[in-house]
Amino acid sequence: MVRKIDWKDVGWGLAGLVYSSSSRDTSPASDLNDPDTTGYRRTSWDHELGPLVEMSWFPSDVFTPSQLALIDYHDRQSRNIHRDKSRKTGGTVDEHTKGINRRYLDIAKQVGIQPEVSMVVANTRHDDFEEHPQVRSLQEELMSYEGDSAEAVSVRARIGRMRSNLIWQAFTEQQSFLSHLRSIGGPEKGDLSLEGALGLGSADWLTRYVEQRFFLESIRSAFERYNAREYTTDMMGGNFYKILMGRLGISGDQQEPYYSLEQRSLSRVLDRIEQTTELEPRFDRSQARELEAILEQSPQLREVHGEDIDFRGNTISRPYRLNIIYRNFVVLNFLDYALETHGSQVVADRDQDNRSYGYLAALSVARDQLIEETGNLIQTVKATYESDLKRATVSAVKDEVGDLPEEDFRVITGKGPIMHGWRNDEYNRSRIRELDSAPHMQTENYRDILISERLLGHFRNLETNVIDLDKGKVKLFTIQGLGDAPMPVSPRPYG
Repeated sequence: MVRKIDWKDVGWGLAGLVYSSSSRDTSPASDLNDPDTTGYRRTSWDHELGPLVEMSWFPSDVFTPSQLALIDYHDRQSRNIHRDKSRKTGGTVDEHTKGINRRYLDIAKQVGIQPEVSMVVANTRHDDFEEHPQVRSLQEELMSYEGDSAEAVSVRARIGRMRSNLIWQAFTEQQSFLSHLRSIGGPEKGDLSLEGALGLGSADWLTRYVEQRFFLESIRSAFERYNAREYTTDMMGGNFYKILMGRLGISGDQQEPYYSLEQRSLSRVLDRIEQTTELEPRFDRSQARELEAILEQSPQLREVHGEDIDFRGNTISRPYRLNIIYRNFVVLNFLDYALETHGSQVVADRDQDNRSYGYLAALSVARDQLIEETGNLIQTVKATYESDLKRATVSAVKDEVGDLPEEDFRVITGKGPIMHGWRNDEYNRSRIRELDSAPHMQTENYRDILISERLLGHFRNLETNVIDLDKGKVKLFTIQGLGDAPMPVSPRPYG
């Protein structure tokens, strides 16, 4: 059954205003209560297709009509950018962002905080500027150059400028959309504008790795807290951030609100959790056939998602899973750094800044979920190697890792899963399977998995990892040396 949303208070017919990526023309959406115009469909196993705000699990009652209109606008903009694209494991691209938003809403309910428009916007649009055709074209050009060549540095700079321009474009188009909303006053439009801008700012941070050589660099930067002066330099984003900092009421050396840092941190952690669980085809053959028939029969869905969506998908390769584990460790490390650096002050300020305190509670839950899902993935990959490798090899590697001093699992040693993950992070994704193609590579990867298992134990240890939301005690594990720049060994893909 389609969600019944009353758009009359905000200007019916304009709630789903969509900007064409080619012409910038606008076209009013039709009645969002009608599945024949929204494309909403429910499968025989109760899987839903359609707008985010129409999902049965989306709590439309906790948002105002104008907030729902803005969420729906950004959802439609995102789906327009990802038209004709599929997830690796099958389905439309918004299967991923819906999963992130659903997890966010569940956590918000668990910790007792009000879901925020800005978080939904950030979660919905976090891949948009990475997947934009203009950025993808530059990334393809980048792949033809050596990692640290002058040509590569130049292309990365162009990608950064393109990303900044796309964020600015998205913000100005949002403002144009808001100007069309009827029956809401200036103050409410101002609030909506700020919430949308905060969400786009977080999405910008989640996209910045596209112009950086290593994922590590972008994560280290994203989990830092900055002042208004740093934000308004060209390096940090230019005109968009000048407006955002002004809307937040900060300038000069005044630092951004804690919730600004926490919001992008939470969105990044949620994205990592979702990627860690998206490893096998999302739908079985029967379900894929039903979805293909639904797409064929619905001109509205074809208009939104394209004609040829792959609902069957593929299994994610072991080397790619190793990369996911590595990236999860990077995020956990810098999340712990940020929480330990700022968490106690956030608790101390909770009476004056309850919003930041709520994000701290949500981050604590999300951290636990990321650790749990990373542990599940480690065990799954570990089992496949133990099945494929010779028993003597498995036994020898277990003995080797078992004999390593405990200190090796707390620091960057120049070898092991963190260093290998860093080295391989720029490896051509179309060739990543090659990193598991020979017996000696599989043996080394198995060794990395066993080390990862021990390393995760340090993040999981309840005695040394404490987030006390009452007393304000925050003490968490970080990998010594991971935050240093540069890393101790120059990167070279092995194999």
